[in-house]
Amino acid sequence: MQAIAVALVSGETSSLYDSENVGQLVNVKAYLTSALWPPYLAAGVFSAAAMLLASTKRAVFASGTVAIGLSLTAIDLSSGVLDGLAASILCNFAAGAILATLTLVLVLDNRIVRRIANGNAKVERIVWLLAPAIGYFALATILFCVLGFLTTVPTTPVSFRLEPSLNGYYVTEEEQQCRAGNQDESKQCGSVDGKDHSKFSFLGNFSEAENGRTDFIGGGAGLKIGWSRTTEGSTRGSLWATQGCVGENAPYEDAIKSPPIYTGEIRNLSLTADEGLSDFRVIHPKLNEVTVSDDRITQFWVNPSRDDPEKIDVSRFLGNGTIQVANNFTKTTFVLGLIPLTGNEEGAAFKARSVTYSINGDDERVINFRMASEMIRAQASISCEALEVFEHGEQMSAATNVPYVSLVVSLEAPEQLSLEELGKPSHVTVSGANGWIKSIGYRKENFHEAITPGRISQLSLIGVVRDLVIDGQAVPTGATSTLQLSGKMYARTDGPAILIEGGADYLILNGKRLSSTRWEQLDAGVRIPIILGVPTAAYFLLSFAGAALRRPARLVWRLPGKHKRQTSESRYRHSAVR
Repeated sequence: MQAIAVALVSGETSSLYDSENVGQLVNVKAYLTSALWPPYLAAGVFSAAAMLLASTKRAVFASGTVAIGLSLTAIDLSSGVLDGLAASILCNFAAGAILATLTLVLVLDNRIVRRIANGNAKVERIVWLLAPAIGYFALATILFCVLGFLTTVPTTPVSFRLEPSLNGYYVTEEEQQCRAGNQDESKQCGSVDGKDHSKFSFLGNFSEAENGRTDFIGGGAGLKIGWSRTTEGSTRGSLWATQGCVGENAPYEDAIKSPPIYTGEIRNLSLTADEGLSDFRVIHPKLNEVTVSDDRITQFWVNPSRDDPEKIDVSRFLGNGTIQVANNFTKTTFVLGLIPLTGNEEGAAFKARSVTYSINGDDERVINFRMASEMIRAQASISCEALEVFEHGEQMSAATNVPYVSLVVSLEAPEQLSLEELGKPSHVTVSGANGWIKSIGYRKENFHEAITPGRISQLSLIGVVRDLVIDGQAVPTGATSTLQLSGKMYARTDGPAILIEGGADYLILNGKRLSSTRWEQLDAGVRIPIILGVPTAAYFLLSFAGAALRRPARLVWRLPGKHKRQTSESRYRHSAVR
């Protein structure tokens, strides 16, 4: 009620539902639970005691208004949210005045109580004592039902297609709190009935495009690359340090012809980068199977490829993700790159970087990289070449001439495999990934290789929206649209597009809400009589309340039965005197 009252006064939007903090009410279970919330129960006991200590109508009204207003304000302050506190305090004391008036009306006018008791004095007293509590609960229930009808948005059948270019975010978790647009609402988000229970994802479980590649670049600390052998046979491998090997066509083959830092049998290895900007990519083989997982909300970008507009590039952001590349018993070469630059107010500055590595569970060794010179010749060419590493016990160091160094790991294919081991491929695993993963070069007919079809519960994007149909009605869209949606949806590829269909609980297109509330869905012939009936109902209620408050009463808290006995005794004494 407070949010609606503030929205009515402020007049910020043409629709109450679109006003800030006004949205679909909580469900019945949450409503009943909040009614028994201990702070509210304590506030009710305090307010009831304050009104019981008063005797006259004015005293009951004043004490009830102050007690209820102070109790609700204390609950607001305990939440720690101070935004809009002045409006909250005003509404709290207004609610106190309304509830104190309701208490007086229910206590002073006991005609309904007498009708329920039907002459039974004990029942009349019990109902009279419980009348305020019953009236409060009835008022709250009526408001909940009425406002729920006004603000509830029924699930609406929706379908549409998305085409590049796109960027936005999506959520797939079940049982989560959905937030769409400026609505603060609780929704149960899950899969679409009758559909696959898998989760939708960009670059979730995907195959690299033919002649394409997949890169990860990110910052922060804790980026770790690991590999473990899953076969009995031996696997040989080597580790090199290189510099200047930037770009997709960097000639690593020439750089790793030099003597490696390590060569020999490898059962397992780990590489851990220090804090700073790093990247990861597999340079051999191509067409890898990649699995990406991340518990964060997924941000994504889908754009035509810069190299070929007929192809599609897909990117997503990882908050603390994991990347796994299947090593299908072939020679595998991957790169961990370090960019020894950091930003400051004056621009970019060089920064020493380090990598910690361990092979076959041996003691960890650290390689420290530093720039040989603080200056780089502007016309000097950057070439991909081996970088000499010097050993100093457990510490190792290398001086680079260019602001890009990398560690290259090459794992040979196992020499022998049993039939059982064929089903147990190993993986190169990147953990602690905090940055962007990008896979490029998908032909439009192969776009499905970058997508995992499945359920989606919330979506917000800017891009090309086609063939939008809401509840059987086609809705026009522009060349580029903004869209926010929450509900139970299912997404899959349809050629070079993504087809999304299901039930939408909330839908905004280009800033306009297209999901109608139950009230908005009523015909004008039904809404107009209801609107006209509200003032009439309010007039009768106020008249009833005014009549009850005008009744003479010296004491407010006087039991009905006791009042009857006192009246009868007075009449008897009066007759005896006669």
